[in-house]
Amino acid sequence: KNIFQKVGEIENKPTALIINAENFIQSFFEKALSFYGCQVVFQDNASFKKEELKNFDYLFFFSSSWEAIKEILNLAEGKTKILIALKSFPQSNFLENKILQLAQEKKLNLRVIHFNEVYGPGMDRALYQNLLSLLKDTNFKPIFVSDFIYGLLKAMFGVGTDGQFFSFANESKELGWQA
Repeated sequence: KNIFQKVGEIENKPTALIINAENFIQSFFEKALSFYGCQVVFQDNASFKKEELKNFDYLFFFSSSWEAIKEILNLAEGKTKILIALKSFPQSNFLENKILQLAQEKKLNLRVIHFNEVYGPGMDRALYQNLLSLLKDTNFKPIFVSDFIYGLLKAMFGVGTDGQFFSFANESKELGWQA
């Protein structure tokens, strides 16, 4: 009996689909998810093939559009663990309540993250210049890309995060997160 795997042999690894992540975040995200043994696929919303969604174990969706979120949640199935990343600070619970209600109706395994700006190596120059202008606001707290990825992974893979909302602007004891 051969106890060694052949080089290049394909294992049955869990798959993660990341939709609409900014380009400079993708390489960090791929490395981090590889530690969880995931095969990673990146797509933007425009090239997303709806019938493929059921083939993924994990879905990370970056959008603040209720219509786009609703479309994804209506296509999702219960076996896929979903994280919705909203690029904004929560102003009211209106959007969160709509997302949670739909997820409960469809019996989805969902968590939602609020975040502001993310920065780090490989960031687009125009985005970086915009970030510098926003730093003049004393309440503005951008997140370094590795910290951001850490928070996303804690929310996705942490125990008891299903049905929870987290904000990276505040402390979260559940995630071990500090702004």
